Amino acid sequence: MRDFIENDEYKIEVSPATHLATELRIFDKILPLIFHRKWMLFRAPPDVTGFVTSDHPMCLMWSDPKMREGFFPPGLGVRRTQLLFPISNTLAAIGAFEIDDQEADADELKTGLAAQHAAP
Repeated sequence: MRDFIENDEYKIEVSPATHLATELRIFDKILPLIFHRKWMLFRAPPDVTGFVTSDHPMCLMWSDPKMREGFFPPGLGVRRTQLLFPISNTLAAIGAFEIDDQEADADELKTGLAAQHAAP
C-alpha cells in the first residue's frame, strides 16, 4: 500500500455534484453557528490598499493570539474564537461571541485588530 501511494498509482475523483451535496448537508448545521456570532465591521482607510481577499477568504482563529500557537484548533461553535471575513478591499468583518455588533475604522498602523476588539 505504501509503494502504491508513494508511486502515485491512484487517482481520486469526486464529481462536482458530490461536492455540492456534501456542502448542502452541512449548510444547515453551520449557518446557526455563524448567525449566533456578533459582528464587527471594519472600514479600511481611504488612502491604503486595504484588506486582502482571496478564493477562500474566511479565517477561523482563536481570539487569544497565544492559543493560535497551540495544539487545539478553533471550532466554529467554540467561544473565544473569531471568524475573519474580508468582504472587499475596503471592508472586513470579524464575528465572535464575545463582542458587540458595531462598526469601526481600521488603523493600518495597528496589528492584531481581531485580538484588540475581543473580550478576554
